[in-house]
Amino acid sequence: MAGGRRNLRYLSVVGAATSLAAFVFSCGAPPETESIAPSLAACQILPIPVPMPETLTVALPDAIDPTHAPHPSNGSERILYGHLYETLIALDCHGDVSPGLAESWSSRDGGRRWVFTLRQGATFWDDSPVTARRVADSWGNEETSRAARAAGVHETVVEGDRQLVVYLDPGRSDVPRFLADPAFAVAFHGSASRWPLGTGPYRPHSEGAAGSTSSSGNLAIRPVENGERPFIRFRAATGTETDARDLLEDDVDVLVTADPAVLDYAAARSQFDDVPLPWNRTYMLLSTTRARELRGGRRVSPLSNRVVDELARDAVRGDARGHRPPGWWDDLGACIDPYRSLAGLPPIASGADRVDLRRIVFQQQDPTARDLAERIAALAAADPRSSPEAASLASAVPGLRNGGVPRDGGPPWDGGPPWAGGSPWAEGLDRESFAASLREGSDFAYVLPVQAHVADPCLEIIRLVSEVEWSAQVGTDLSSLPLPLVDTRAHVIFRAEHTGLTVDWSGTVQVTRGPAGAR
Repeated sequence: MAGGRRNLRYLSVVGAATSLAAFVFSCGAPPETESIAPSLAACQILPIPVPMPETLTVALPDAIDPTHAPHPSNGSERILYGHLYETLIALDCHGDVSPGLAESWSSRDGGRRWVFTLRQGATFWDDSPVTARRVADSWGNEETSRAARAAGVHETVVEGDRQLVVYLDPGRSDVPRFLADPAFAVAFHGSASRWPLGTGPYRPHSEGAAGSTSSSGNLAIRPVENGERPFIRFRAATGTETDARDLLEDDVDVLVTADPAVLDYAAARSQFDDVPLPWNRTYMLLSTTRARELRGGRRVSPLSNRVVDELARDAVRGDARGHRPPGWWDDLGACIDPYRSLAGLPPIASGADRVDLRRIVFQQQDPTARDLAERIAALAAADPRSSPEAASLASAVPGLRNGGVPRDGGPPWDGGPPWAGGSPWAEGLDRESFAASLREGSDFAYVLPVQAHVADPCLEIIRLVSEVEWSAQVGTDLSSLPLPLVDTRAHVIFRAEHTGLTVDWSGTVQVTRGPAGAR
């Protein structure tokens, strides 16, 4: 595994848019019991430097688009928006619930009614007060509305300036963790700024008439409370491909990457060190023929530990391990919405039932998905009588070894040994083509990454089913459809003794808050 000279041990295990809800004002009765939010347990991965630096430079390898805010579309936006915007609650690196914009919460009616009390004195960046009404209004966008419906939000009710009531169907005995998902980040779009107003510890720093983002893609944010955090300059990627190694040459203090070439590059420079983040991505194989078997009520096999370990060891060039359960998709018994709300989707596409369609596809921008797809295609051509890995794969992916001729555009049958039949092949697609094929199930199998740690499994599985429509047809066997392959993680490259960082449940890093006057 590529890395720096020190390997610091991680400190813990880690449709058309509609209005979200009916908002009404009332003087509701106080809840039966009140649950005060636990204090934030900082999950420190890099200690707070003393003194704190006045300025910190952070590289963002992915492009940043302010029109996405506050809902991130990639890892770099997740880091940036995590400093700018808040959700009502947060999940620390242990998965424990911590205060966010809400300082406390309580429930009644069997967990169907949850009352969130907003932080006393909370304001947006323009110093206007944060009220329950403005929070509710900020949720009236397509992203949040879709997530709310998927999570079972029946309605929200505004009670005074600081209390927001969320009604759930069905109710929940524990605080609804889905509210920590970035889809529920609070942002107000009523200002003239290109960035919606947030309540986070940082705000965009205006640098001239062009705003907070320069023509080169660089941007800066400044702390809302002076003296507790450093000023941050981001070196953001532009629309063209950017080599993260070039970013390290630009006086960067922090870079989050899973690229082994970049880790090797930093390891050869004495000013940098690195620390691994939690395992936060799982690559899985989704097979349309496996879905067909599950739909018919037939049992299918999982992949053996031997196969996933072999894939992690020999196929992936980054920091990887063979997947070990549990995964959030393993127990979906309480998640009824994938079957109830998506029951009207069409059946599995005809491609799932064809023996002449042998393509294993992946997003061509993802080198890990490519390596895994190519290795699986190679194992499929091996003799299962002499390869336990090939035998396990053939058992887990029905039809992988059947003969046939690929559809137009695919390579012809290679004339291999009798047990191989027509061998499958791996092929990369652009982002749009991959998404369309994945939604329709028009290819044999797909290799794709998912978040290993999510705020709420029921919300996440509905998101997955909305992207993989044919998966809903397997019904209550949905947990058996994914074939988890490997877990991966990124590393933080940093300048020693210059950076304090924490990490949350999703594996997103944030600059640490220091004591007042620490500089």
